[in-house]
This record gives sequence, structure tokens and C-alpha cells, in this order.
Amino acid sequence: MRKRFLISVALLAALPLGGAQASEDRYDSSLAFVPMDMISIPIVDAGNVNGALRFKIVLEATDEEAAQHLSERLPILRSEALAVGAEFSRISAAPFLAVDAQELAESLDASLQEHSPEVERVLLVEVTARST
Repeated sequence: MRKRFLISVALLAALPLGGAQASEDRYDSSLAFVPMDMISIPIVDAGNVNGALRFKIVLEATDEEAAQHLSERLPILRSEALAVGAEFSRISAAPFLAVDAQELAESLDASLQEHSPEVERVLLVEVTARST
């Protein structure tokens, strides 16, 4: 009985895992990432600065060449991200409420993809809203 159990376990261990194969098929090594420094925007309410919205994004480029081009244009893309963040801060941010990260990420994604077609998507990797 024990011998049969050990043989069946050994056979199962020798089989390739289908999940690992599937994930290897989906992996695309041509993608490249371009990180952007932290962006900090004041949260203004009724003419008073009440806090700061801070977020960090990473741009996923379509390929290595596109990543190089995005790196060269990073100051322009950063100013676009700053404008989107300022608009989001004006309308939706508050220092004592949770940040709607999905809304911010979608706004950044739409704006930066429109501004630069080499951007596959924008990854929002960190976001906080704090009082001053």
C-alpha cells in the first residue's frame, strides 16, 4: 500500500505543470518599463492648502525602442501626468478620504496614451493623500 502511494506521488511530481506552461506562453519579454519619479500635488480646498496628493507611476512601453523614446520624452510626459494629477486633486482628492486609485489610474492611462502612442499602459504603483 505504501509502495503504491510513493509510486503515484513520484509520477505526479514528474508530470509538467500545465499552469506553469500557460504562464510562460503569455509572458512577453518585449515589454519595457519606464519609471517616473514621485509626483506631489497640493490639495486645495476653499483657497487653503489642506494636504498633498502624491503618486508614482511606471510607464509600460510597447517595446525596448519605445521605452528609449519614452525615456527621452520623460519631462514632457511628467508634465502631462502633473496636469492630470492636478485636475484629479482639484475635483476628487481630500486629505482624510481614501484616494480613488482606479479613477486616477484610468485618467493617467487615457491622457498619456493619447499624448504618446508608445505607452502600452500606465501603472499606478503608489498613491497617498496626506494632510499638512
